[in-house]
Amino acid sequence: MIKSFIAKRLYRDVAQLGSVSVSGAEGRRFESSRPDIFYERKSNLNLLDVRKEIAEITKSPAIIVGLVVLCIFMCMVPVFFILIPFVIIFLVVLYKIGEGSNAKALKIARRHTGGVAGKLEIKENMALASSMVLNDWGVIYVPAGKDAIEMAWSEIESVNEVGLAMLEFKAGRKELSTDLSQGRYLLITETLDSMLKDKCHFLIDPKTGESHLLATLKLQPIEWASVKLRIDNDGIKYDGNEMRWDEIELIFEETVIYRSDISTLNLSFSNGQRQFNVPSDAVAEGTGLPGSSAYEYLKAVAREKIDRKASFLVPAALPRQRALDEFVRLHDVYKAAYALSFESGKYHVVEPRFAEMLKIVDKFDLEFETSVQHFFHDYATLLERMGRHKESQALSRRIREPIV
Repeated sequence: MIKSFIAKRLYRDVAQLGSVSVSGAEGRRFESSRPDIFYERKSNLNLLDVRKEIAEITKSPAIIVGLVVLCIFMCMVPVFFILIPFVIIFLVVLYKIGEGSNAKALKIARRHTGGVAGKLEIKENMALASSMVLNDWGVIYVPAGKDAIEMAWSEIESVNEVGLAMLEFKAGRKELSTDLSQGRYLLITETLDSMLKDKCHFLIDPKTGESHLLATLKLQPIEWASVKLRIDNDGIKYDGNEMRWDEIELIFEETVIYRSDISTLNLSFSNGQRQFNVPSDAVAEGTGLPGSSAYEYLKAVAREKIDRKASFLVPAALPRQRALDEFVRLHDVYKAAYALSFESGKYHVVEPRFAEMLKIVDKFDLEFETSVQHFFHDYATLLERMGRHKESQALSRRIREPIV
């Protein structure tokens, strides 16, 4: 029963993610919620392995053992008897709010298209139980517990990326800010660009995948007043220190350990005569989600401005790296649903997500990444099961690493 429930939830959630299609038909690095904590992760499990894992953990013995361990742990720490019910209630409420936002956004979107899904329908779950839908009529955004924001394509004046993956919509008196740092940034910006000709400005070109970061900086400096950081085409200013790009001799990133034993990343700028530091925790201005902070933005600009003079412990958020991070996120999110589709035969639910990921791979030349090689194997297997033998064989020829 539990396994059946998990399967149904995964199928529904994956299907609701949507893609640009007619009626819905057609690793490397993981960052924590703090910008100063990172670890490496590779997607070494293929879909059949994941399916076996799901089958194992949903068997009765595994569930009983888990419950016994939980009871022992709670007896050892009695305070959890008090806290756990509140935690469960909070999670259930948050889940219900998110479900309500998703349903409300979709209902409003389809009300504008006669109650049916049109050729375009993209549904995106946002942070804090919010939801956004892009369809043939326009953009609908439903923040948790608040009124929906509705913008028809014809009334939208501009969409600008004001920070890494931070989009700002303007339509007359209506304004909308969204964070796509943990979402499908590439799909959504490509869709917006196709629907709003010459009204969008993104840091990654939706058509070519090239960076617009420095071109944007020439037009408009970016400043985070609350953390005393300003970046412009000439240089950087931080907390009373400033340095021009053309005088910087070295930028290096290091890990700093404070008295509390909490590590943080630190950027050091030097021109040979003087030096100043920019700690990641001091300039974590943004949404607090990975990839959206002022620190990440600064690193990306530094890499493009003075490439060979900059040395980072963690790759800068340039287009290819951002694309790889998004690919790995999608692969991780969809993996369990893909595995379950092999048992049910509902390949049509997940295949469009594979196609979306393959598009990212081809645009940003990610073919030789380890996680992508595993993806090629999984996708080729899925296409073979669907009877699309020529496509499966073509994808199999792109596998360069042995899949273990």
